[in-house]
Parts: sequence; C-alpha cells; structure tokens
Amino acid sequence: MAYSIGLPAAVGASSAQLSVAGGEAIFGKPGAIYARLFTPEFRPLPDERVVGKLEKLDGQGLRNQSLVLNAVPNQPGDYIANLPNDQQGRYRLTVRSGGEDAVLEYRVTLPPDHEMAPGPMNYRELSALAEKSAGRFYREESLHEMAGAIQIQTVPQSRRQEILLWSNWLVWGIIVGLFTMEWIIRKFSNMS
Repeated sequence: MAYSIGLPAAVGASSAQLSVAGGEAIFGKPGAIYARLFTPEFRPLPDERVVGKLEKLDGQGLRNQSLVLNAVPNQPGDYIANLPNDQQGRYRLTVRSGGEDAVLEYRVTLPPDHEMAPGPMNYRELSALAEKSAGRFYREESLHEMAGAIQIQTVPQSRRQEILLWSNWLVWGIIVGLFTMEWIIRKFSNMS
C-alpha cells in the first residue's frame, strides 16, 4: 500500500522513469538507456520488450529510429537499451508507458580530449604568430580597429608566360638547318 501511494509522487505525473547510464552520453563510447515503466495503476510493466522512438533534434544523419528496450531479468518493470553514441548532438527518446508518453532528452557530447571538442583560445601563441608575420592579433572586441590598421602596399607583379619551343618556326628552322648541315658534311667527307 505504501508503494502504491508513494510511487506517483516519485515519478510525478508520468508512469515512467528514463535515464542515461552514467548520467551522460559520450561520443564514441557505447552507452545505455535505463527505463522503469509502470502500468496506469503504477504496477511494474510486465512486457518483455517495449519499443520507443529515438529522434535526433539537431544536425545531420539519423532523424527517427525505433529503439527496443528489453526487460531486465528478475527486475519487473526495468528495461534497458544499448546506444552506440556514434553521432554527436541532441536526442529525444519517447516511450509509451501507462497510457502516456514518457520523454527523455539527452545530449551526446564529445570527450574533453577529442580533437573536435571546443577548447579555449590560445591567446599567447596567436599573438606571437601575428607579430612574427608583421601583424597584430585582433580579438572580437577590437575588430573595429582592424580596418584603420590596413595599409595599402604595392607589390611588383611578374607575369610568366610559357613558350613551347616546338611551336616556334625559328627553332624548327635551326633544327632542320643543323640536321641538313650534318648531312652535307657527312656526304662530302665520305662518311657513310
């Protein structure tokens, strides 16, 4: 009786409790979704499996997918589903339990040492790089100064044009002349 009276207060208006294993989903690290599902009378749901709907709320890739939650042996009403966590972004899991929809929104985040994880700006290194290239590093709050700091400079421009020797008639004339001269010298020197 105490279980039946206290359970509605624990789960609120919903007849389900959904959570991500470990409290967070990390990109590239397989995870799980735990669910505790109840009937409208707040008794543990007896089904062997429950199908939920997994939606990706942002970005590209997977949009809607069915997610099968399997019953945990010897724990009535408890279910688990494995998640690959192979796409970063926000997700929403909707599971029907006790005549109403239970919703869990969670985010798959990058691990702190991941190459795509946002990191702090390295101000010292960026400033040194800008000074080495005879420039100045501008932050967002000083961008209005950049237009005035630009100086007009002239640079001599050279234009290269490729000339193919085989397309010039003078070169052909010299080559034919050299072969002709060699033939004449061989002819009159009795060189066969």
